[in-house]
Amino acid sequence: MNVQPQTPYEYKFSQEYIRQLEFDYLETYSFQRGEVFELELENNRARFRALNDSQNKRTPDEEMEFRALLSRPVSAELLIDDNEQMHLTAVKTGSFPKLSREATMITNILKMEALNVPAWMCAPMYRDAIVFYDANGKRASVLNICFSCEYMATGKSHLINADSNVYSQLKNLLINIGHAITE
Repeated sequence: MNVQPQTPYEYKFSQEYIRQLEFDYLETYSFQRGEVFELELENNRARFRALNDSQNKRTPDEEMEFRALLSRPVSAELLIDDNEQMHLTAVKTGSFPKLSREATMITNILKMEALNVPAWMCAPMYRDAIVFYDANGKRASVLNICFSCEYMATGKSHLINADSNVYSQLKNLLINIGHAITE
């Protein structure tokens, strides 16, 4: 029997998530990758450090910039933000009807029983996502995936637990679809 931890977060197992999800097609996305993204991330970190070091000497404009950088997530950004906007770096890698081979494989992978749930002590960097839609094109759910930490989330406090084999199988499938997964 699987027991969920008691926290302010909502946890579901992947098999429960996918069985409850009604969708007609899905799209796969890759985001927060590439040289441009990595360069921007490093520049933001360097600017944050510089502004943080000069905390008593910041101009009002620098203070606003510092607060903006402080409020910007560094790692756990989701594909869709609070304003329902797609991440600027998002690249759609595929679109598949529910009964397609790829969608069936994703569904079957997510239905795997969670016998060995990873528990890494790092912050997730979501770089891959699967977006599920109904027949009218309305988003039913977004599954954000971090393969480095073996984490999945459908929202900031809505986490999906899965067996470690789910991550390896999803990773291989998404690579075959066209995701540039290197981690």
